[in-house]
Amino acid sequence: MQDSSAMVETVKGSGDTAGAKFTPGPLTATEATARQATWHVRSRTGVIASVYGATPKADATLYAAAPDLYEALRKAQDLLNYMGDILNGMDACSEEDEEKAIPVFDAVDAALAKAEAR
Repeated sequence: MQDSSAMVETVKGSGDTAGAKFTPGPLTATEATARQATWHVRSRTGVIASVYGATPKADATLYAAAPDLYEALRKAQDLLNYMGDILNGMDACSEEDEEKAIPVFDAVDAALAKAEAR
């Protein structure tokens, strides 16, 4: 029987979210060689989640990417707000533009609020 901690595949996130309210990245998703197909999400200090189910690799790699995705979304929100301020100041947005943009702003805000548990 193989050691269940032996890693077959590793997928690593690249972001550094030091100071965040959640486990800071980068996180990695690793496949464990055990009886059951299991993926682990690891931080610098060890396993923070074990993933089972029909799509453990996809789920674990998504979890591992969460700090990177969060940081990218936060930067996108800053840019959207900056560009929105510029365009609003120039009165360069039509009602049609606003109808397209507002759901994007709302989706970004809602995703960050969910990630921040607020």
